[in-house]
Amino acid sequence: MERNAIQTVEEAIAFLLEKNKKPYWDNFGSQAPRSPGDILHFSWPGAPSEDFLVTVPPLDCVTRYPHTHDFFVLNYCYQGPSDQKFQGADYTFESGDIYFLQPNVCHQVLTPLGNSGVSLCIYLRKDFIHRNCLPLFKDNPLLASFFTEVVSNPQSSNYLILRGVNMPDMKKLAEMMILDTARLPSSHRALLFSSLIKMMALLSDGVMAEKQKQSRQKFDIDAVLTYLNEHYADATMETTAQHFNYNPSYFSTCIRRATGRSFSDILKAIRLDRAADLLRHSTLTVREVASLVGYTHMGNFYKLFHSRFGVTPKQLVSQRDENLWQDKES
Repeated sequence: MERNAIQTVEEAIAFLLEKNKKPYWDNFGSQAPRSPGDILHFSWPGAPSEDFLVTVPPLDCVTRYPHTHDFFVLNYCYQGPSDQKFQGADYTFESGDIYFLQPNVCHQVLTPLGNSGVSLCIYLRKDFIHRNCLPLFKDNPLLASFFTEVVSNPQSSNYLILRGVNMPDMKKLAEMMILDTARLPSSHRALLFSSLIKMMALLSDGVMAEKQKQSRQKFDIDAVLTYLNEHYADATMETTAQHFNYNPSYFSTCIRRATGRSFSDILKAIRLDRAADLLRHSTLTVREVASLVGYTHMGNFYKLFHSRFGVTPKQLVSQRDENLWQDKES
């Protein structure tokens, strides 16, 4: 079908899915991963003059390998379901759901081949966000901080998820963008820009509504700490937030507000305290203890342990063995 013959959203989707039917990394001028454990990193796929791109990628062609980008990703699930993984946490998206990824979010598509899901995917350069979108969020500190923290912390890897917020208006905007992307009228960049800014405004309203909804819920820090004491070995901020039905970014804010400490500091303290307890009262080796409490890098474990307790794990084991010997002698 020719672009100028496209009349319906369904025709536009079929045209774009066929047009984009190639391995995902080809769009970014990248190589296929060498092994399933590789984490790919995709640079900006558009021309230097472009600061946003709109596409409808076939889920069959989106890489199942973990990957990051050097740009923001806004994804509107036009037709679900779609199974994905962010920072180790699994999510299923249905029609009307939206997610927004910071550049460093490790992202992986899990949807089975042949799935009929359709997503409107928008790539946004950091400069575009700061120049065109931040003015929209002056009354929305949560969303503003989501974008600006990438500047203060280049390694930040947060994401936002909204479920069916403003669904009728958002769907209408998504359909307009899909049609304009497929037809490519002479003014398509201006049309896409206009729809995108409106979509961002609706997104801002949705984030505020979600924040108000979550603020009405009583944040139970005791329940969170109990959960972490039971799942410290494999818990992450993302999986813990998901367990308590919170957005990860807002959950992090609630943790700091309730305790005065960050989530990572709390989890680190729980892991190290448990490690010290095991080293004192078991016959496990240092490496076995480190693995049990969630540390795979021994150098990092030794450094953190010594910083917290003033002794190394081996020194604590030596004290334990000496005490056991003295007990036997007595």
